[in-house]
Amino acid sequence: MVAEVQRDQGGWLDLLVRSCTVVEEKPGHKILPSPVGERLRRKRHTVEKGRPERMLWSDESARAALLAKGAREP
Repeated sequence: MVAEVQRDQGGWLDLLVRSCTVVEEKPGHKILPSPVGERLRRKRHTVEKGRPERMLWSDESARAALLAKGAREP
């Protein structure tokens, strides 16, 4: 799943699904991908169990400029 962190507050993450693909299923368990555009709310601890990675921006210098202006990283 690729999701944008919209808010990180009080141990909860508000996420916006950007893309989602089922990579692996256990026999007898059907997993449906989350629809693109869906908003999810998950405990930060739950998300961290999956070892998430920050996607690089196509222009990392633009990200650095935003952070320098006071935008905070989730």
